[in-house]
Amino acid sequence: MNIRRAKKICEDFMNYYFNSIINKSELDYSCKPFMNLLQAVWEDVYTSDYSDLDITYFTIVRCISDLEQIPSDISSYYSYLVDAVKNSFQKNKGEHFVIIPLHGSGLNKTITFENKKFCLIPTEKNEQILFKKLSRAMHIKYKACVHMFEHTKRSRSKDFFKHNLLLIKIENQTSHVKLNAITIAVRTIYLIQLLHWALNTTEDSTFSLKKLLIDRLEENHHVLIMSNDEWRCGHGYTIKGVPKCKVDLHFFKKKKYQTIFSELFNDFFIERGDELTKRFVNSLVLLNRAFQFEEKNDNDLATLLYTTSAEALLTTGKNEKRLRFAATLSELISIDRKKRTEIAKILDNVYRKRNDFVHEGVLPFYEYCKNEDSDLKVVRIAISKLILKYNEIDTLLAIPGEGDRSKRWDTYIDQLFINLIFGER
Repeated sequence: MNIRRAKKICEDFMNYYFNSIINKSELDYSCKPFMNLLQAVWEDVYTSDYSDLDITYFTIVRCISDLEQIPSDISSYYSYLVDAVKNSFQKNKGEHFVIIPLHGSGLNKTITFENKKFCLIPTEKNEQILFKKLSRAMHIKYKACVHMFEHTKRSRSKDFFKHNLLLIKIENQTSHVKLNAITIAVRTIYLIQLLHWALNTTEDSTFSLKKLLIDRLEENHHVLIMSNDEWRCGHGYTIKGVPKCKVDLHFFKKKKYQTIFSELFNDFFIERGDELTKRFVNSLVLLNRAFQFEEKNDNDLATLLYTTSAEALLTTGKNEKRLRFAATLSELISIDRKKRTEIAKILDNVYRKRNDFVHEGVLPFYEYCKNEDSDLKVVRIAISKLILKYNEIDTLLAIPGEGDRSKRWDTYIDQLFINLIFGER
């Protein structure tokens, strides 16, 4: 915030605080001068690492309660408040482990990567062995782990530990972790599935044989939050249930896939993303929701959501959506054993079905493919590869241009389309 404006807000509050008849122990959100000060400080600290509004509030209240008179230098005192809040962020942060059951996944070996930030742990018939593995992975005492694990089974999801598990180490404010644990869990599963589709990973034969048994397990609605500090532990809950993750996870053994996952996870779910990042995340969410309908053979809604997922990145504010969808997407990606023209024709056909459904109420029909290489599958793979382009974004947008990254991306896509139309590839 502008220092002059911040000084004025702080000065107004001090005059109110020391010159008005108020109960100084009850500064709250109904006190406008205090709210103005809180808002000013928050504007100066919210981009800091581990920022938290409640911590900002309590830190300011604590600092003010120590005052006996109006500070002689208001500007310096305001700076002191900002620094005090930032220090509180650092002091109050904590190490958490978000534990996510991957219902339907295949895994027979523990995989740890990115300095133990991520750990995939296979389920065990002997639960005691599993609990010991989890305890060691988190460096949390075994007895404390068992207490929380049994509580989770008893009061939350009884089949929680019958699934393969993903541990994610997150250093942040506990309030932030608890608030976002479910969102992180759901979108992490979405990201795993995207990598599986885009990278054309293959399933282990033993995994296929286990699917029927895996699917009999009770749907899970929770994620578990663990920490060495008991008060930081807890659960995240979603009434919709945590999505299944019908993926053979052994592709994570490869370093390059670990790197891709880690980079996208940090950019999409941890860092403060800009407008372009949010568009890619929205596309990821829509892609996975489309797949959920595809699994149910609900082709009309699957078609609509698949095309919408791509539109979020390719056709925003543009006409010729079908042509842009087919031409630009087929140019941006490649699929093994398929020519660009073949991909473009499939994309065009799917978008025609989308238009027939939206504008005329005609339900989409897709021919059965013995090789399971259906049109919807091709679209799903193509959009997955498009979203993976985010890892190349700095290179793609390296050419100087006007506007923020989102506008520059739209300019890049628009120019690509124009070049294709006029034969300037």
